[in-house]
Amino acid sequence: CLLIRHPDGALMRNAYPLINQFGYTGAFLLTGDTLPGTPGNLSAAEYSSLTSSGWRAVLGGTGGVDISRPDSADAFRAYISDVTKSLTQRGFDPPQVYYLEQPDASEDCLRVLGEQGVRVVIQGYAAEKQSERYTGKWWSGMYFCGSVTLQNDTSNVQESVYYAGLGGGSMVVTTRRVTDEGADNALDCSSDKLRTCLEWFRDDHNTYGFHITGLGGLYSEKYRAYERLLIATAGYDTPEAYLDELDVQLFEISRETAELIEQLYEPVNKPYTPGEFFGFVTSHSPREIFALITGYRRLNRDYAEIRQGLNGVTTASSRQQEQ
Repeated sequence: CLLIRHPDGALMRNAYPLINQFGYTGAFLLTGDTLPGTPGNLSAAEYSSLTSSGWRAVLGGTGGVDISRPDSADAFRAYISDVTKSLTQRGFDPPQVYYLEQPDASEDCLRVLGEQGVRVVIQGYAAEKQSERYTGKWWSGMYFCGSVTLQNDTSNVQESVYYAGLGGGSMVVTTRRVTDEGADNALDCSSDKLRTCLEWFRDDHNTYGFHITGLGGLYSEKYRAYERLLIATAGYDTPEAYLDELDVQLFEISRETAELIEQLYEPVNKPYTPGEFFGFVTSHSPREIFALITGYRRLNRDYAEIRQGLNGVTTASSRQQEQ
C-alpha cells in the first residue's frame, strides 16, 4: 500500500492521477492539524473524492503527547477522540488505520488505539524500532505492519521496499508531498520517483514474491486469520489452555501416523511424541515418503495380480485332471 504523508492540493494534482493510471488506490495521512476543509489541506470535496474512489484516510499524530509514557494514555485518548469527533461532525467516518511514527510508544497508549476502533497500525520510523514492537503480528486486536520511506535519487527503490517487507510480512511505502519540482536531498517525493516505484510494483512484484493490496485488503486478509484463531480458541480460559489441549491432539495424531508408517516402512522410536515423529519425517525427503507410499501400493497390486494368476492356473489344472 502507498501512503501519502502530506495531503494537500499536490496530492490531487500529481499523485492521485498517477497512481490511478496504474490501477492502484492509496492512502493519505490525517492529523488534528490537517483536517479536511482547513487552510492548506484537502478540501472537503477532495477528501470525499479520494475516499469514494477507494482511498483510505490514515489517522496520525499524537496531539503533542509523549506516548512513550504510560501516564499519557488519557491525554492521547483525548486527542484521538477529538480528531474522530471532528471528522464525524464533517460527515466522514473515523479512520480505522493509524500511522505510528514515535518509535517507543508505551503499551498503554497503544491500547488506546484499539479502544478507539483502530484495526491496523502502520509502524513508521526506523526499521529496527519496528521489529522491536509487533511488526507482522496481531496485538490487542490490531494488526501491525511495517513501512519504508522513498529516499533520495541515489537509493534503490527495489531494495528498500523488498527488505522492509521481509521483516513484517506486509508493509506500506510512505512518501511525503508529491510535486513536480525538485525535492531536497533528504527525501525525493517527485512524481518521477513515484512513477519509478509504481512501475516496479507493476513489473517486478512476482520476482520479489509479494502481492499488492490496499489497506482494506490487508486488513481483511489478516483479520480472517485472526477470526479463525478466535474461533479455534473459543471455550478456553487462556491461550495456554488452548495450547495444552492442542499438544494432546498433536500427540494422538503423531502416534497414529507413526504407527501407520511403522507398519509400512520401518520402526519409529517410541513413545510417539510429536517431536520424535516430526524428527522421523524430516529425516526423510518428500520423495522418499512418496516412494514408500507408492511402493506399498505397487506391492499390493502385484500381489493381487499374482494371486489372480495362481487362481487361474489352479482352475486350469483342476479341469485338466477332470478330463
